[in-house]
Amino acid sequence: MVSGKTAAAGRIVNVNGKKGKIIYTMILNRIRLVFVLMVFWLSYCCTETPAKPAGSQIRSERPQEYSEVTFNLTSDYESAHPYLKVSTENRQFFLQFVEDRTYARFYDHQKLVKNWQPVIYNFNYNSSFKDAEKQIRIITGKQDGYLLLPEYSEEFDSFSVYFFSQSSFNFIQSIELPQLLNQPYKIFATGDSNPQFVAKLKNGQKVDFVKRDAYPIDTGTVQEDLRWLKETSTSAAQIKPASEKSNLIQKLTADLNADGVPDDLYALKSGTADGDFEAEHFNLEFKIEVSDNGRKPLTFNNSGIKYSNSGNCIAEGFSQLVAKQNYFTLEGQTCYDYNILVSSYLTFKVVNNDILLHRYSEEYFDKANHEKEIPARSWTQKDFGKMRFQDVTEDFLFRLRNK
Repeated sequence: MVSGKTAAAGRIVNVNGKKGKIIYTMILNRIRLVFVLMVFWLSYCCTETPAKPAGSQIRSERPQEYSEVTFNLTSDYESAHPYLKVSTENRQFFLQFVEDRTYARFYDHQKLVKNWQPVIYNFNYNSSFKDAEKQIRIITGKQDGYLLLPEYSEEFDSFSVYFFSQSSFNFIQSIELPQLLNQPYKIFATGDSNPQFVAKLKNGQKVDFVKRDAYPIDTGTVQEDLRWLKETSTSAAQIKPASEKSNLIQKLTADLNADGVPDDLYALKSGTADGDFEAEHFNLEFKIEVSDNGRKPLTFNNSGIKYSNSGNCIAEGFSQLVAKQNYFTLEGQTCYDYNILVSSYLTFKVVNNDILLHRYSEEYFDKANHEKEIPARSWTQKDFGKMRFQDVTEDFLFRLRNK
């Protein structure tokens, strides 16, 4: 017989055993739940997300858009070697015309990107230099763009399209409008590798350009032309004779500020002289155009040097412009007392965005006594200080000689 105390103790043990089993089961279930969660978390975090194909990334981005920008034009169509400069803020396209052919040189932020490439540009077939330049378009995106040059066409507007960037300049396609619009329009483009060009009218109407066969380039003379262009563009200077129909006496092209962009120097008739000889040697005007980082060229004018006609000898007056590196010289002649022939050399130096007088010198020759030696004379900045190109006058030189 079991006592009450012992029975109670047994019941207590029984109860405690059940509670322990319950607690054990709960702990085991929690461990299992934590384990399952850890496995799920590890499988989710450690599984690499497949990379999207490159094409899908490109398709998800918005296509690049291009629109027209304004530009400056500088030209000389009357010289023996006519050319056209097309300049935006940071880019410059230099078109050189060789007979009926055109070659382009491209600069981006003063860096030479393409040194002469044949391009299609209609300036002679049912067109002219002035008509053709009005048809040029430039459209740009964020970092690159397209140069559109007017092509040969009987009816509809057509262009040869050249892609340009910081490292390239290439022909991509020829395009034309499928109809006559008979009103002004702006050109836009959308896309990268295969852009679609659109003409947008003022009323909002849009007309898509269509591709056309590229106009063939005569390769027979291209290599000869390219050799000539590279020789003339890398020489110190190139003298271009004047046209009889203009006020241009001489034009000189040289890279005066060593930025890789040709600069222009002009000797011009003033329009006040009598007769061709006097017009080309006396009372002249001089103009210098120096490139300015792809912007409109800096222009310097002088009408004070003149070379007046003193009537002392037949050979007097202005002779020619010459240039070397960042210097250029105005050469002339006059006579003292009818017998002393004086050859004068007025040399200027391009310094940053200014032109300063560097040296003035004279050499002498006695026409009555050829054996007589007369020492040459020279004046430098020590004698006249800082003198700007546009401030030099004939009177200043006279006073300088007679100090």
